[in-house]
Amino acid sequence: MAMNANENSESESDNEEPPFEKITINTDYKIKTSLEEPPTDLELKPLPDNLEYVFLKEPSFLPVIISSKLSAQNKSKLVSVLKKHKEAFAWKTTDIPGICPLLCKHKIQLLDDKKPVGQKQRRLNPNMQEVVKKEIMKLLDTGIIYSIAKERRDAHLVLNWEKCHFMVKEGIVLGHKVSSAGLEVEKAKIDVISKFPSPTNIKGVRSFLGHL
Repeated sequence: MAMNANENSESESDNEEPPFEKITINTDYKIKTSLEEPPTDLELKPLPDNLEYVFLKEPSFLPVIISSKLSAQNKSKLVSVLKKHKEAFAWKTTDIPGICPLLCKHKIQLLDDKKPVGQKQRRLNPNMQEVVKKEIMKLLDTGIIYSIAKERRDAHLVLNWEKCHFMVKEGIVLGHKVSSAGLEVEKAKIDVISKFPSPTNIKGVRSFLGHL
């Protein structure tokens, strides 16, 4: 079968690799931390009467939450200590050392050929929690895994400014109310569970356990 010159040239052009544009990477680029460039888009949610915002950088940058019941002298001392340790807080993802924002931020691909991602259950039900705890204790007892005491900076640990309430008499920790009276179940959580419809199938039971 004979091919003319035009067909040959078209065939060769189809096999040729398309030219790639050279991209210059700026290796000097560095993402600034909140201490270097304070964020201006933080949402300051309404607080209960026993809490208030204070700012670690004037005029109204780097907010933290403290008790509103402190005297002026104690408040001044607390703010002074917090300002000395500003690097212990994370106001945005880039303040967490060693974590790439691309890894911890979920991006939805809004394309026709993309399929939605099914997120796995993040919290184990109580039965599985006990199983995992027993297995971890076995590993600890045999020395396969062990705890490591590190300084906060070495372990790259920072505080979530929204969840840290300083000098308060009570607070909510992992769904429980902690105060001088001890550990109590949060009333709002009890109300939600009491109003939850009785499960009638396996899916309903799993959903109910997820709220406990």
